[in-house]
Amino acid sequence: MIGTARTTSLIAVLPEGGAALLGHTAMEFGADRLTMSAEEDFKQVGAELADLGVRISRMMGRPALKDQAGKVFASLQRDGAMVFRLVRDTPEHAAALQLAGASLFDPSGQGKEMKDWVVVPHSSAETWTDLAEAALSRPR
Repeated sequence: MIGTARTTSLIAVLPEGGAALLGHTAMEFGADRLTMSAEEDFKQVGAELADLGVRISRMMGRPALKDQAGKVFASLQRDGAMVFRLVRDTPEHAAALQLAGASLFDPSGQGKEMKDWVVVPHSSAETWTDLAEAALSRPR
């Protein structure tokens, strides 16, 4: 499993090779969680991963998370969704695509998907820290 005491959602690797995101619904997080904006949730993810050398930066005008080498592994989009580099054919990639509203990242909007990158809507923000941690752990 991926997860730490920092978060309440976990990614479980299933025996048959798949994965599932385990977590709480937004209602279980209380009023503070429900009123947080996507940008506030993004900043929270950055803060929770700061001890791993993660820093908040910008890429193409959007907030992004960078590793110690300065490589982007996650970014906040204009619509409030977060994009993660999870590497295709991994359990985390498959689990992220199972989330409601999640999809492969298509920055051009012309059907040219970046298959290693998954868009996860703000409605699944409770999974963002675990997904960011998984993206950070993948080689780039």
